[in-house]
Amino acid sequence: MKKIVLLMVFIFSNWILAQSENIDVRDPRLNEGQMFTVKLTPADRRIEVSVVGAPAALLGPERIEIFGREVHSGKTKTLTIRPSGEAFEIVERLNLGVPIELDVRDKENKKKETFKFDLRQQRP
Repeated sequence: MKKIVLLMVFIFSNWILAQSENIDVRDPRLNEGQMFTVKLTPADRRIEVSVVGAPAALLGPERIEIFGREVHSGKTKTLTIRPSGEAFEIVERLNLGVPIELDVRDKENKKKETFKFDLRQQRP
């Protein structure tokens, strides 16, 4: 009987500990803002930028503009981003050790959001 009770206590305590672990499983290539959600996806030798979510679906890719830049030690390098089907693509090859910032803007009402990505983070 003692073995069963000890086994139950062991199982219950492991279950409690497993529930309390705070594991951050967020994808560093996904960034959520107030209006838009931006996702970076490696594709061949380029990076695809997808603007997803309800507002983006209502606007459509033809109403969205994206401007990007690499930010390194106070210096910025402008990135060329062009439409590619339902998404956009970054033309330049990115330096994976340098953070990038993307400005997503609605062309009609001029609302803009800035997203920061640190590509040095490990993949999930």
